[in-house]
Amino acid sequence: MKKNYYEILELNSGATQDEIKRAFRTLSLKYHPDKNPEGAERFKEINEAYQVLSDTTKRKQYDFQSSGNSFSGNWGDMFSSTDGFFSGFSFTEDVFERREVVIPTLEIECYCSIKDAVFGAKKTVKYKRKTWCSNCADTHIRCNNCGGSGVIVEVRGNGYFRVEQRQPCNTCKGSGSIKRRTETCPPECKEGFILEDFTIIVDIPKGIDKTTLLRIRYGGHESPTKKGQRGDVIIKVIEQPEENHERVGNDIVITDEVRYIDLVTGTSKNISMFNDKDYQYTYYIEKWFDTDTLIRLCDGPFAGGKTYIRVKLHIPKQDLTSDQLESLKRICED
Repeated sequence: MKKNYYEILELNSGATQDEIKRAFRTLSLKYHPDKNPEGAERFKEINEAYQVLSDTTKRKQYDFQSSGNSFSGNWGDMFSSTDGFFSGFSFTEDVFERREVVIPTLEIECYCSIKDAVFGAKKTVKYKRKTWCSNCADTHIRCNNCGGSGVIVEVRGNGYFRVEQRQPCNTCKGSGSIKRRTETCPPECKEGFILEDFTIIVDIPKGIDKTTLLRIRYGGHESPTKKGQRGDVIIKVIEQPEENHERVGNDIVITDEVRYIDLVTGTSKNISMFNDKDYQYTYYIEKWFDTDTLIRLCDGPFAGGKTYIRVKLHIPKQDLTSDQLESLKRICED
């Protein structure tokens, strides 16, 4: 059965455009899903009826069809079916229905050690994010640039096949309203927002890659619209230098100091990764060892990586006696 758009808007067929607008405004506010969750279907019918009756050309077509022409389809279905022909465009939508506001992602940094990256860790991170100013959160006015719709509409075409390209309003950032600053607002209040200090616990996964970014859902800036969710937080994990340990890709290089006699005669040494006795290894230095050569200690701990020892000559900082100095010179000359 064909819908009676006049009855949906509680009007007679001779209603003026002003009467149609007033009826639409009253009913759309009454049945808007944000205020009346059970009125979603009724809200869609009101919106559909308004799109036809508020447009002079569409209304004439509808009245003509209602008076007995052969077209028997549903007007709302016919309008929506044209979406596929106009990629990037849409037919008229309810001016009170906001499009989802894109909230910029908040990027922060979290510092950890190489050991944290190997075994995983929990880190406390503090940062600042936008939140509603409690003094002016409810004192907002309609945006004049977009008329409160939150979008700027560019109409293309004319007559029956009109299409609209919609973009978020730059003035109100898609919210449809502008916050009005009050006398009680703190100095840092800007456009209805203040920066608050916030703390989160970041769970650094075991074996994290240096290029991995962590995402915290809904931990970022406040949405410009109260019904929206907060934005996300992107966390860049930065590894800090660690004593005698260096990460090269997925490999770890540990620097260990040895005596000159060890390089000459060869020896074996014990070493603990990250100075942890639970991860103690033994490595061997060959006779006449070249310090430019890395010694492979073990596979891992990063996936696909290995652990190496870089031998560094230990030079004691002490004065030599004349006899010791002469003996050293003879050794070097030989």
